[in-house]
Amino acid sequence: MAVAAILERAWGQTKPPGGVQVNWNHPLADKLRGFYLFCGEGGGKVFDIASERHLTQQAAPVWKNSPFGPCLEFNGTSQYLDVASVVASAHPVSATAWYRTTSITTDQALVVLQNGGGNDHILRLYLAGNQAGDNVKCSTR
Repeated sequence: MAVAAILERAWGQTKPPGGVQVNWNHPLADKLRGFYLFCGEGGGKVFDIASERHLTQQAAPVWKNSPFGPCLEFNGTSQYLDVASVVASAHPVSATAWYRTTSITTDQALVVLQNGGGNDHILRLYLAGNQAGDNVKCSTR
């Protein structure tokens, strides 16, 4: 498991506990820009253990317990997480998101990397609404 490889120690559960450290000597940690474990920190933030580019909760998504540990529940309209400083760079970018939904009627963004506000996105990983089967889509500019 790649996540386990770049963390300082192993753990006996599905998600690493809060307080784990990145093993910066591991090759998978090279150029790591953000690492968000969603350990239920609360206080309106999701902490980044790689670079301290913490995510700020907008419109108060709710912390919930899941079989995989703490997670955030979003209302699908106005709630999201925001990072003020640059996470991506000119280097290749990868993004991963775990999600669970009961229904989708309109497109719902999972991860959006963009330059400032507006719709000028570099990468958009989203759930396409009203589609049967595989509804995870990705677009780039």
